[in-house]
Amino acid sequence: MNTKPKIILAMPADVEIYRLVERNLAHYGFEVIYLNLAQQGGKFRYPSLWARLKAKFHKIILRDKNRFKEQLKQQVFKANFLNFIRNIGKVDYALFIRADLHDADVIAAVKQNVQKSMIAYQWDGMARFPAIWQRIPFFDRFFVFDTDDWQHNPSFLPTTNFYFDCLAFPPNTPQYDCYFVGAHSAERMGMILNFVHFAEQNSLQLDFSIAPTSHQEKERFREYYPSASIQELTCGKTFLENLAALQNSRVLLDFLNPIHNGLSFRPFEAMIYRKKLITTNPKIKQYDFYRPENIFVWDGVQFDGLLEWMHQPYQPLPDDVVQKYSFGNWIRYMLDMEPHQKITLPKP
Repeated sequence: MNTKPKIILAMPADVEIYRLVERNLAHYGFEVIYLNLAQQGGKFRYPSLWARLKAKFHKIILRDKNRFKEQLKQQVFKANFLNFIRNIGKVDYALFIRADLHDADVIAAVKQNVQKSMIAYQWDGMARFPAIWQRIPFFDRFFVFDTDDWQHNPSFLPTTNFYFDCLAFPPNTPQYDCYFVGAHSAERMGMILNFVHFAEQNSLQLDFSIAPTSHQEKERFREYYPSASIQELTCGKTFLENLAALQNSRVLLDFLNPIHNGLSFRPFEAMIYRKKLITTNPKIKQYDFYRPENIFVWDGVQFDGLLEWMHQPYQPLPDDVVQKYSFGNWIRYMLDMEPHQKITLPKP
C-alpha cells in the first residue's frame, strides 16, 4: 500500500528549478505530480468537422486570419488540461508557486482534488503580477517573501526562499573570487559595471554571466557590458548548473531586483555552501542569519573596507539557523507539518 503523501506542484519551468523542487520533495517522501504549463499545448486537432469548417469561414470570408483557430486551440488545450487535472484523483496537498500563471478554473480544478491544504507562494512580489490578487481566495495558506507585501493582508504568511538540502557537491579549491549570474536589468546595470571596474582594478578573478532578455539587448550586449570580465549567457543555465558553477568562487554577488525587497536564493546558497556574500539589499541586516563577517551590504557606489572584508574568513553559523532555511524545514513549515521551525520576516 502506497502511504506516501501526494502533492501537486505547479510552478514555472524557468531554469528547471522545478526539477530540484520535485527531487527534494521526493527526497522527503512525497509523491509529486508536476503541473507544467506546457501541458496546455501540444499538437492541435479540431474537435469536429464543424469546428474546422467554422475556422475556414473565419479565415477566408471574415478575413481574421487565424484568430478564431488560435482561440479554439486555447479552448481545446484548456479542456484537455482540466481533464488531466481531474484524472489525477485525490491528493494530500497542492503547492502553487506563482499562482498568477494559472487561470482560476485550473486552480479550482486542482482544489477539488486536494484533501488537506492548498498552498501558494508568491516569490516575485505581489505588485509585479497583479493577477495574483484574484487567486488568493483559492488557497488555505498564502505565503509572501517581501516584508512590504506581508502587511497588505492579515491572512498572508511570511516565508523566505531556501536552499536545496538533497544536493551534495564535492569539496574544491575555488578558482574565482566572485560569482554572479543573472538577467540583464537596466536598473542594476550601473552597479554591476561599477563593481566589475573595481574588481579589475584590484585583480579580482570574476565569473560573471548576464543573459539578455530580448533581441535588442542581445544586439547591444557589448555596448551595455564592454568588459571582457562579463560573459554573455547565450543559452540558459539551469538552476542546478548555476549551483555547480558557484562552487568555484569564494564570494557570491547579489544585486537587488528593484521590483521587490524579498531575498533572492543567493543568500541561502551562500549559507549552505559557506560562501561570503556581497549584496545590495540592505534588508538582509534584519534577518537572523546576518553576520557582518559573512555578508557585506554594498551601497553600489563606495568600496570602503570591501577588500579587507574579502580577506576575512567565513564564520560558520549555528546549526539550527542553517537548518531553518533548508528545503526540508521550509516545506514542513509551508504545509504545517511537524516538526518545523517557523520562518519569519522582519517588520517593514
